[in-house]
Amino acid sequence: MNYINHYRSLHNSPNLVWDNTIATFSQQWSNYLLTNKLFQHSGSILYGENLAYFNGYEIDALKLLKLAIDMWYNENTLYDFTKPGFSEASGHFTCLVWKSSTNIGIGYSVDTTTNTVIISMNTLPPGNVDGSFEQNVLPPITIVQPIITPTPIILPPPIEPIPAPVPAPVPAPVPAPVPAPVPAPVPAPLPAPVPAPLPTPVPAPLPAPVPAPLPAPVPTPLPAPVPTHYISHNKHQITIIIGELYTLLSDVTYNRPKYYIINSDFQINELEVPKDAKNLNIEKEVLSFYEEDINPENGEFLGEFFR
Repeated sequence: MNYINHYRSLHNSPNLVWDNTIATFSQQWSNYLLTNKLFQHSGSILYGENLAYFNGYEIDALKLLKLAIDMWYNENTLYDFTKPGFSEASGHFTCLVWKSSTNIGIGYSVDTTTNTVIISMNTLPPGNVDGSFEQNVLPPITIVQPIITPTPIILPPPIEPIPAPVPAPVPAPVPAPVPAPVPAPVPAPLPAPVPAPLPTPVPAPLPAPVPAPLPAPVPTPLPAPVPTHYISHNKHQITIIIGELYTLLSDVTYNRPKYYIINSDFQINELEVPKDAKNLNIEKEVLSFYEEDINPENGEFLGEFFR
């Protein structure tokens, strides 16, 4: 601070006071520039601002800070005090000695890999205000600059630049663990099978009793039929026999005298019939019926011969 205030005193400007709030802003801006490889003003309207860039120098904060201040002040040779006003060639000088500024903060960022250093100085109230140069940038009191042993400026510890975030490596996919084979479950012992009850034996059906054979019925003897071959020998003779029989029956029915009946019987017996037909004894049979139905006293017919 004494090194800066010495230069200010040459132009009748009061000493600057260290301000931590301004220093924090300065440090953040220098870090931003170094990290992003930029070199430009912040554009803040709250503070005046000077920047310095070094590359390839020995990394010594105090020496580099003095070198930056000397560079800023040496622009006074380019300022025309007879024509006060802003000039890009002398803007760092006028900001450094601006009489109305009272507070100061400095940021210092270094990249040890590339030996790059960026210094940011900010003042409050800001300098380089148009229309105020004549009152705030005064000519030096003497041309001879006294040799002053600079008092080390206590700077906040430098903040390492924040490197751009490195994308997290994508881990290789971990193969899914192969589960250990599950032992086959031991089946519970099956209960002993209960035998099904045996069906009640169905007795074999008894054979139906065989009835004792009934004695064969003795057929009632049928009367021996009159052989038909006796009257079938001659159809003509049969016809005659039938006619005589009707005559005989008529004689009996009408109670004709006995000799009529005997005559009809005689005519039947005289017919030509089979030999066995003689056994019919028609005459005897007719007479016996006739005698039974005739009154023996007067020979009168007692009733119908055939009913």
